Amino acid sequence: MSARKQMLDLDGDGRADTIFFSGTTFGVKTASGALITTNAGALLTGGGDHHAWAKTMEAEPPVAVVDDGHTAVVFAIVGCRLVVPAGTNGKPYRFTLWGWGTYGTGVACVGSDRGGWMLAGVDAVRTGAGRYRIDTTEVDISKDGRTAKNGQTVKGTKTFAADSTEVAQAKESICTQVPRLTDVGK
Repeated sequence: MSARKQMLDLDGDGRADTIFFSGTTFGVKTASGALITTNAGALLTGGGDHHAWAKTMEAEPPVAVVDDGHTAVVFAIVGCRLVVPAGTNGKPYRFTLWGWGTYGTGVACVGSDRGGWMLAGVDAVRTGAGRYRIDTTEVDISKDGRTAKNGQTVKGTKTFAADSTEVAQAKESICTQVPRLTDVGK
């Protein structure tokens, strides 16, 4: 494992688990010893540093999000597998970062009104005079991890300066509740 970071419990046994990169391979090593890997590099579009975070979500399986600074891919952690959910177009559900695509600017884990956490697409929307509002769209992942679809979109009610921390975070793959793994030069 060339880069690794301990996360919270991802497999439900109450013990912290570890995510890691080894070349283009991304994986999860559970405290009980299970090793789950995938070739994440095959699903990413940019050549930048790889980043990842993982978290248990409220109404869906735990997720791991892997990015290269341009694109982020979500993996559902189901049993001893990393499953890439397909979007409504049948292709892997991906997020664009920093405005590299035609929709959205980032991905995050956000608090839900039910007290848990949910995966969300994030969009820093320019409102004029150098200000941005942050919109979030809930991402619903099936229990088996095979499909993902957009849920409710919530338009932000505050605006932020273009150089604010809030706008920068809305353009990344981030979950402030867990550490972020970085593998430089991949």
